Amino acid sequence: MTFQSARGATPLTEEDLRDLIPNLTTQKQLDEFEAENILRGQLWARKSRVLQTELLSVSGICVLHKRMFDQTWRWAGDLRLRALTTIGVAPHLIQPDLGNLFNDVRFWIDNKIYSEDEIAIRFSHRLVQIHPFRNGNGRHSRIAADLLAVQLGKSEFAWGREIPENERRDRYIEALKAADGSMDVSELTDFARN
Repeated sequence: MTFQSARGATPLTEEDLRDLIPNLTTQKQLDEFEAENILRGQLWARKSRVLQTELLSVSGICVLHKRMFDQTWRWAGDLRLRALTTIGVAPHLIQPDLGNLFNDVRFWIDNKIYSEDEIAIRFSHRLVQIHPFRNGNGRHSRIAADLLAVQLGKSEFAWGREIPENERRDRYIEALKAADGSMDVSELTDFARN
């Protein structure tokens, strides 16, 4: 099976294609199938009692990822075991870095270090930097941030809904990169709230 990856999408390897659950033949079909799977996972997550208490844990983010991609990928919810060339920490650092992130978020909340929006956005940004899964990390981190924002008494983020769709991904990547270099998440927060 041959796939032409969409612009900006993580290229699929032969191993990825073997781990694809549905019998699909085009990137467009895969994108649509994943979108439906993610929506079902997102609806589940909004009602989940598990995520109300376990979102800031390895098991919590893994169950969220699994629910978002469980009909699409055999590895859904499994932490990444292979190194990536352009993003993410080495596989052996994923769990310790996630533990540090969860501890940081709890500290920020308990000590009111940042606003609720900024805590949720910093959480999402660091999840993307760690890149714990083979694919779907950006989508996963945005839903995780939405869940955390709601737990902190805020509304879900818009994630650039007002930006034309053909510009949205580029603007999101630009905002992530701006936060990478400076740890100033204001551009990413503005993108998320608009």
